[in-house]
Amino acid sequence: MYSIRFTRMILCLFFVLAGSTIEVAGQDVGKSVVRIDTRGNTRAESTSGYGVAWGQTDNIITVLHLVSGKGSNITVSKYDGATSTAIVVGVNKKADLALLRLNSHLGIPGLPVYNADLPEGVDFDFWEIEHGSTERKNKTIKLNTDAGSIPLSDFSKRTQKDKAGFEKSLCSDGGGSYFPAFDMQIFKFEVEHKGKVKNSHSGSPITYGNQIVGLIDGGINGVRPLRWAINAAEEFNAINPGPAGFPICSSQHLYGGVREDNPLLYTTDDGETIPSTLYLSFSVTIGDLYQILSEDALADVNSSLSIDDEVSLNDLFYEQIDIYEDLETGAVVAVPARSQFEFTQFSAGSFMAEVSEADLGDVEMTVQIEKNDSEAESREAIAWFKNYITIVGDKDTQRWQEDVSFGETLDWLSDEDEPYYESNHSWDHFRLNDQREFVDDDGMIFASITIDNYNFLGTSIANDGNLYGLSKAKRIQYYLMEACIALSGFAY
Repeated sequence: MYSIRFTRMILCLFFVLAGSTIEVAGQDVGKSVVRIDTRGNTRAESTSGYGVAWGQTDNIITVLHLVSGKGSNITVSKYDGATSTAIVVGVNKKADLALLRLNSHLGIPGLPVYNADLPEGVDFDFWEIEHGSTERKNKTIKLNTDAGSIPLSDFSKRTQKDKAGFEKSLCSDGGGSYFPAFDMQIFKFEVEHKGKVKNSHSGSPITYGNQIVGLIDGGINGVRPLRWAINAAEEFNAINPGPAGFPICSSQHLYGGVREDNPLLYTTDDGETIPSTLYLSFSVTIGDLYQILSEDALADVNSSLSIDDEVSLNDLFYEQIDIYEDLETGAVVAVPARSQFEFTQFSAGSFMAEVSEADLGDVEMTVQIEKNDSEAESREAIAWFKNYITIVGDKDTQRWQEDVSFGETLDWLSDEDEPYYESNHSWDHFRLNDQREFVDDDGMIFASITIDNYNFLGTSIANDGNLYGLSKAKRIQYYLMEACIALSGFAY
């Protein structure tokens, strides 16, 4: 019998080893990185991510949200393809950490934790296993060393503005509370690097030399991911051993997705066909998102439904949306799953896309992503996009008039540390009647503009005034597009 007392003895030994700065001469750090797959009742509940051997052979640490509630349905894969099932034997719920015990010896070499202050201006490594491969590849990333280790509560100005919404973006334990805790210690990624990290990188170690600096972790606010690095030196040693009954993360499938090949390709100016930086991150129903939407996000989704007596949020619950993310800019775009998604990529991080639904005729959702480097370029992009979506066929007989009081604008573009902008817009369509008067013909454009680190995302949808002549089923599809616009934005 594997007793709790024996578990505590082993963990204490692990903590001593992991807290040291043991040098393993010539060690290949990638051999300490493992892939972790979990099996649930459905594909959505089956997730994959990473872990790392910490301090001692086969002592695997990973993020709790990846493995919670899985029992023995956890498989750890070694660099040579060998596998073992595993169980959770310790957790630090506050920091979203879990310790695994392998059921078969694999001989995965352990790495020590990096305990010194982070060096400034250097690249750190995180680790990835490409789809269908066992090779561990290191990718470079920069941490915000100026800020150093901070509590999760200080993650972003946006999350500080809506802490209740931020909490809902974390892992729900099914009992009305969330983890990790706001006082856990994290490192932020530099803003220009955060787009490199995907949802399925959960648990991937961040290393410096052959030592563990942290683990990639995060949550999801609506469909916009939040990503940070757990501070290994501060949080690893706080893992508590214990029996079965560890906390369950009921929303884990929303941000621990299975890796997929990128289905989107584009042709460069040189005629080369290469994968787009825009990739399908995951798919989800509106009902699954409902539990993690902040009050502001719910208000945005509900606002478009308030004018229709027949359609409510319940009608959207089982509608599925696809979530695309751009690696270059961090832009996140929600699209109805059964719509046609056609995009043109001009360069890395610059796209124009049209999203259409066959049953909705000429109604289209427009998406623009643009990589920018300055506040001036960002403001030019705002003006260009607003002009583009309000172009009409005959300016002498038609015009769009903006509702200047529509929604709240966040304008932090002058903040050099965290430049950000967010606004919603609405235009009414006016047409010249027989009496040569401009009258409102019920046509409308709804648009959302978001800028993060000067990178631009604009999304919009226009209707020609015939919306109420459509069937209820078709109007549901239209409102689903509007909901996708409200949900789209940037990774935090």
